[in-house]
This record gives sequence, C-alpha cells and structure tokens, in this order.
Amino acid sequence: MNRTLSVRCGCWNKTQEVKTLFEVGLLPLWLKVAGVIEPRSPAIASPTEMISQQRLEPESAQILASYLKQLQAAGFDPQRQGVWLQTEQQLLLSTGGDKLHSGASLTKAATTLAVLHHYPLGHRFRSQIRTNGSLKAGILSGDLIVEGGLDLVLMPAAAIAFGQKLQNMGIQQVRGDLVVQFPDANALVDPDSVGTVLREGINANQWSEEMQRHYQQHLAGTPKPTVVVTGTLKPWANSGQMRDLWTHQSPPILDMVRYMNLHSSNDLAEAFVADMGGVEVLMDTVLAQTQLPPQEIQLQNGSGLGVENRMSPRAVTGIFLAIQNKLAAEQRDLGDAFPISGQDIGTLEDREIPLGAVVKTGTLWNVSALSGYFPTAQRGRVWFTIMNDGGDFVEGFRQRQDQLLARLTAAWSEPSQGSPREGSPPM
Repeated sequence: MNRTLSVRCGCWNKTQEVKTLFEVGLLPLWLKVAGVIEPRSPAIASPTEMISQQRLEPESAQILASYLKQLQAAGFDPQRQGVWLQTEQQLLLSTGGDKLHSGASLTKAATTLAVLHHYPLGHRFRSQIRTNGSLKAGILSGDLIVEGGLDLVLMPAAAIAFGQKLQNMGIQQVRGDLVVQFPDANALVDPDSVGTVLREGINANQWSEEMQRHYQQHLAGTPKPTVVVTGTLKPWANSGQMRDLWTHQSPPILDMVRYMNLHSSNDLAEAFVADMGGVEVLMDTVLAQTQLPPQEIQLQNGSGLGVENRMSPRAVTGIFLAIQNKLAAEQRDLGDAFPISGQDIGTLEDREIPLGAVVKTGTLWNVSALSGYFPTAQRGRVWFTIMNDGGDFVEGFRQRQDQLLARLTAAWSEPSQGSPREGSPPM
C-alpha cells in the first residue's frame, strides 16, 4: 500500500505526492498569517490545475524523497523530520511542516523579530564608564567601573574595541578591580561569568582561540589592546569618589542582532529577552507580529537552549518572512540580520550551503536545524526550514541539509519557461 507525503499528515511516502498551498486551501490564510505580501492572483486553483502544477515539481519532489530515504537508511524516522519550502506565494515542498520540532537556535529568529519590533534599528545601549581612582603615566590607580555593558559583556569584538578605547585614552594598566554592574546577569547562561569576556578582550596577551577568531572576523588589522587589570572581577566598586570617564554606546541594535545570529550567542539572546521583559513578552510579540497559530510555537527562552523550545517548520519560515518584511520597510534586507553563505563564517564555518543563502543554524546534541532563504533562478528566493532530530547525528544531519539545498538549487537553476520569476528582488 502506497503512503503519501502531504502537508496535512506529513507522512513518509513512496509516491512523493506534493501539495501546494492552493491545493490544501491554505495560501490566502498563510500569507495573511505569516505577514507575507498578498498573492498576485487571489484565485484558488482547481484540482485539475493542481495536478498540472504538481507535474512541474517531479524532480524537486524526488530530491526531497531521496533526502528522507537517506535519513531513514541512517536509522532516523522520516516522520520526526520537518521540511518546509515556499516562495512568497506558494508552498513548494513539505513534510511534517506543521508539526512541532525542537528548534534549537532557530529560536533566535523569534528573538530577532521581537527585538526589531521593540527597538528602532539604530537604537544603541548606553553604558557609563567610571572610576574611583586617578590616571597617571598610563596607570589608572583605582577601579574601572562599567555600568550596563550589554555589548561589552557579551560581544567579544566589543570587548576588544573597548580595550582599544582605553589605550587611546592612555590607560595601559588598571591597579584596581574591574567592576561590571550588569543588570540582567541572572538571565545569562552562567551569571557568575559576567565580565570575563570583557577582561579577556582588553588584553590580547590573554586571548583564547575564540577571542582570536572574533578579532580576525571583525577587527583584523586594528591594534591589539594589552590593558592589564591587576585586581579581580567584581560586581561592586570599592569606596571612593566616583567620576565619569565617558558614556559608551553600543553598536546599533541591528548590528548586535546580526552578531548574535552570526555567532549564535545564547547570552546575547537571553539579555535581549530580559531587557524586553521576559519570555512572555517574546511570545506575545512574535504571535502578534506574525499571527502564527499558537500551537505551532512554544518557547521557554530566547536562545534555544533546551529541547523544550519547539516550533513547526512552517512557523519558523513565517518568522523569517516577517523579519524580512520588517527590514524591507526600512530599506534593509534579511542579510543585515543573519549570516550570508560565502561571505560570513561564524556558524557557517565548514558548511556547504549554497552561495548567497541567508540562514540561521540551530544545534543541540541531538538536533540540527537550518532556516532562511536561498536564491534560485527559477523560483527567486526560496524560503525554507529544515528541522532534524532523533539522535546524536548532528554532522550527518548538517551534511544532508547542505546536499538537499544544493540539489534543489541545481534543480531550480534555470528560469522556467512561461512563468515569471517569483520571490523577492535578487540580492
């Protein structure tokens, strides 16, 4: 007995039946729900027309079927995998697209949408830099105090730039403590580590390999600071008369969001959510901005740590489309908030994702996920979400995700005859 793969049941199939949003009657609703532009033609295609449209996708349907067979051969239940691919107007391929899967760091896409709603793109966080000491001959005798420091505490590149600023001011050594008064410390994965990134970043002689990578990716060729703090890292200052050194401003929040997604920073995501008011605000904002079905998105935090963060591939794709629409209204693009394949490293290091794709990865020990869009000649931007789980097979999941996208890109490499190109404008 043949079993079919459909949007509604998500079953593994032998016949690879492909259904479109028109066919299941969901296109007008989904476009409205996901915050996507209205379709060029409001007409709902007849079953006969759908049969015709289905015949345009035999190669891509076979590619998806082959992908699922590979996972099945590796010991993973195809029904536990989720895939959703669409243009702005039409569902192309799906299996388990409306079922909940662990999203891992795809959760940061939800956080991104909420952040872009709560703050203007040019918003900068302010930190007050103070001391209770005096500066003489390159030595600050007293504590160096940072009040705030969302970027300085959580972004290694910002910590390095802070060290450069200290040296430009003539500070080579702090004979006192580094005091970091960070209001949202309890929201972080390891609250006791607050300030360690900052202390390391201002002294290149103490850099880890991770800090070196951040320097090379974001500040290569600039001076390496060597500011030494002789004291300890503390959350409060010693007594003494305080004086302001300067008011530090973070990078624009859009740059911070991109940094979060490029490096998949859990702490930065959690700090954003805490600053917005908590995970309930995150959920309320995402649901309000996308009108997603509440049953298709369940978040416990803003970073994606833990399998409890669950979303459907369809919902994740809707979140990315909502982000794109919000950015487009500001003459920006998804690549201003997420890494671009072929341009950025970070979480895309060692991946073979099609060039020009804008994506977010998600990884736990038993979960690998990927979402965003990849450009094609025939379909324009194809928006997609792939969510794999079921065991310790992360590298295998990643390789097969990359292969799936590569094969689909090749299948849609030539414009189809007689049909206009769909999707967003080319990059």
